[in-house]
Amino acid sequence: MKKYDGETKTQGENDVKTYKVVVPPKYLVVVLEGVGVVKLPSMLDVSGTKYEMVSAIKKSSGWAVSLRSESGWVSIEDLQVKSQSSELLFLDKNYIVVWRLSRE
Repeated sequence: MKKYDGETKTQGENDVKTYKVVVPPKYLVVVLEGVGVVKLPSMLDVSGTKYEMVSAIKKSSGWAVSLRSESGWVSIEDLQVKSQSSELLFLDKNYIVVWRLSRE
């Protein structure tokens, strides 16, 4: 993310560029590669812009998705839908995590 701070210079083949995010995106989708179990924050602060985690896609015995609902977290795997504690959300290996721009 430092590449997009408006100050860090990126060397190209024939030029030097700087990048800056002018309007924060509504969603941040992060793909985690080659990591184990990682405790991720439910709220993410990116240069003063706050994002709330809304989904985590994971794999244990099969693929599953955890989604934030109005009443908490639910886990969906195949045809099984179960409520899930936010503390247990990170016990499996997450591959893709989605944060949404906070409404606060």
